[in-house]
Amino acid sequence: MAVPVMSWKVFLLSRFLMILYAVPALVLALILFLRHPILFLNRPKRSTPPDCMLDPTLGEHKYVKANGLNFHYVTCGDPSKPLMLLLHGYPEVSAALLNAACMHHACL
Repeated sequence: MAVPVMSWKVFLLSRFLMILYAVPALVLALILFLRHPILFLNRPKRSTPPDCMLDPTLGEHKYVKANGLNFHYVTCGDPSKPLMLLLHGYPEVSAALLNAACMHHACL
């Protein structure tokens, strides 16, 4: 089975769109940092998920502390099934990954 090759036009378009979305976000982050560096760097520490994330259909939200940092993670699915580790990036949310995967795996 042949692997599809991305054309140079699609490649350039994807890089252009990536820059189009990334540059304004970086500029905004820089402006926020320059105006309020203390507020930008100090985020509120949470020991429990916010109220909007307590919906059990979105999985069970937990926190773990490692090397002085708090990490948020979500578990769902049947623990007796194979474990699947799902990682998402910005601007995705964990709920987008959990729906289909948790039917056949234990997800973290």
